[in-house]
Amino acid sequence: MVSNNGFYGIHASACVWMGRKNVCESRGLTDLESHELVRINSHSNTQHQHQHQHQHRYTNLTNSNERFAEVRDEILEHWNEMWPDQFKEILEEVEDKTFQWKFPVNFEEKQEVMLRYQEPPRDGKRTGRYIGHHEVKSVDLVDETIQRKTVMNNGRQLSPAATLDSHGFCLTPCPTSVESFVNTDEVKEKYYDEMKELVMKQSGASRVVVFDHTIRESGRTNLNAATADESAAPVPRVHCDYTADGAPRRLEQFEGGKEFVESGKRFAFINVWRSIDREHPVMQMPLAVCDENTVPEEDRFLYELHFEDRIGENYSLQFNENHDWYCYPKMTLDECLLFKVYDREQNGVRFVFHTAFEDPRGGFRAPPRKSVEVRTIAFFD
Repeated sequence: MVSNNGFYGIHASACVWMGRKNVCESRGLTDLESHELVRINSHSNTQHQHQHQHQHRYTNLTNSNERFAEVRDEILEHWNEMWPDQFKEILEEVEDKTFQWKFPVNFEEKQEVMLRYQEPPRDGKRTGRYIGHHEVKSVDLVDETIQRKTVMNNGRQLSPAATLDSHGFCLTPCPTSVESFVNTDEVKEKYYDEMKELVMKQSGASRVVVFDHTIRESGRTNLNAATADESAAPVPRVHCDYTADGAPRRLEQFEGGKEFVESGKRFAFINVWRSIDREHPVMQMPLAVCDENTVPEEDRFLYELHFEDRIGENYSLQFNENHDWYCYPKMTLDECLLFKVYDREQNGVRFVFHTAFEDPRGGFRAPPRKSVEVRTIAFFD
């Protein structure tokens, strides 16, 4: 996605003016795509004089169109040779790697996005994936997803604001004293305590245990980090971390957990998500959460996580156009998004499905997403 600052329009027009339109054609751009590039240029001359009139206009011919991305640099080279000074101001914007995400794109309105939903398993198959190295991998385990067009709502516009009780998720201001999130010792010594206090305050729990955290970066490809010192990729698949049966089994793996499960008392697994980029808001692969009040129980199905020493479970979700999805645009370092992935209390929100997704408003120049997610257990003694 790009604002109509004339950048791509200039490129396409340069092709035409130089007799280089065949570059677009040779690279496989359709007539419609080439026409779209030229059309954008028709607005560029008035862009800087009337920017407020066009601040919400943009097109999506960016990295989502690989053929266009390939021809972009070649056109720019010829453009600079023919008219090195004519478009100096726009060229400076092109060289400014942060220009695109600074441009006032409209994040207030609902946005159509593509979310990757899991496909229910075929007869005789189970859904899941292997984590770690296995000598034998069963052909009965399948992992098939499909992109579904979905409306993404702006969580910041909810009134009253979402809470853990009402929606299963909430956004809250929460500055941190942590200086380096890649310093595992500092995270465990400082950040874990901060998160305990935050979760207790937001959930009303009597005590909280932080047992894990993961750093995620959008440039990575591995979905799981082997150690706390490594980072993983965002997970672009609709899922919930625990199931009704899997969550109690997970708690039993901790000291005193089995006794607490047998006591019948309430506990909840609550995740806390934060951007750790000190310079930029989140503009690439943000996190979306689904209002579980709009998720029928029959939409959920089991997803197996086959580790070398155990089999974990989480929930996948089959597509339903009635699911209400929310994201909190342009989250910063000083904000935290909390969401429940299991709650033993059955009269309320229990399983918040979530996923990373490609927001077309972010654009190809958006800085990489860097985030930390902390996993906690809240006890209600």
